[in-house]
Amino acid sequence: MVSEEEAFDDLLYAARSGDLEDAIHCLKDNPDIAKYKSESGSGATPLHYAAANGHVEIMRLLIGHGADLNAVNEYGNTALHFAAINEKVDAVELLLKNKADAALSNEFNRNPFDEAVAKNNGRIRHLLMTHVEQNQKANVEDLEKE
Repeated sequence: MVSEEEAFDDLLYAARSGDLEDAIHCLKDNPDIAKYKSESGSGATPLHYAAANGHVEIMRLLIGHGADLNAVNEYGNTALHFAAINEKVDAVELLLKNKADAALSNEFNRNPFDEAVAKNNGRIRHLLMTHVEQNQKANVEDLEKE
């Protein structure tokens, strides 16, 4: 059996490369590593890497193991920032469906919508704008019920 640290390093690689089988294997004996952050300076999580590369099946696996959707790296970027920056529409959709916070800003005061604007990606901008509008509407409705 590999150490937890080795399993986490292997999981980071699997998340980056899209190796679902290896990701499953890494989590088999160490299910909590889906929640860990890299200590190598970047502070990224396996979910950051999977989102950046559009590996949606690995993202589902990580989310199922309790990965923090709103974990931030050293620059305050979430997995949703990474998906928007790298124009991974399916990854954006999955993160929003699972209630990732689209309003979080990074250290440069940019949220995922800002990143989609910078990339001139209309589809991701629309997804993020619709998500934020729906959340705002739901919040207003909740306030009106009180």
